[in-house]
Amino acid sequence: MTLLRHRARLSIAAALLCLLLPVGLVLIHLFELAAQADETLEAVGPRYARLAGLRDAAAPVTEAAAAAEARLERYAYPASSNADRLGTDLQQRLRAAAEAAGVAVVGSQIVAGKPQDGLDEIPVSMTLEAELGPLQQMLQALAEQAPAVYADSVNIQAQRRRGASEKRLNMQVRFSVLRRQS
Repeated sequence: MTLLRHRARLSIAAALLCLLLPVGLVLIHLFELAAQADETLEAVGPRYARLAGLRDAAAPVTEAAAAAEARLERYAYPASSNADRLGTDLQQRLRAAAEAAGVAVVGSQIVAGKPQDGLDEIPVSMTLEAELGPLQQMLQALAEQAPAVYADSVNIQAQRRRGASEKRLNMQVRFSVLRRQS
């Protein structure tokens, strides 16, 4: 009987082993998958955090871009503006500002500009004649205009006149405005 019991126990042990072996292999495989998942999460974690930060920063970045666009309108004409027309308009604006301030315009000319960092420069060269006060008044009036008018170069010479209480100045100025390229 002992042999029979021994055989029965061996049979039961073999049957349990046959049942537990696949379960054990499945558990080992599940542990390996869990380890791979942990490694993947560790590798993806910083990227996910970076993307979440970008997502959270989208609204402030959009607002900043809109504010920068609005400020750019203060300093440059839109790309849809005609460059030739802008040169003529600038020349008229400069003449009107000079006339309002009592500055004599001896001559003015639209000159060729050069592109710079996404902007086109539209320059006008002017020769002006006046006393210092009216020249300051004209330049202050131009500083308040939008889009901005830039004084790129200035050459001032005093005129020699006898008996005048205040000296008249002869001024060569290169003014310009900017236009966006796109």
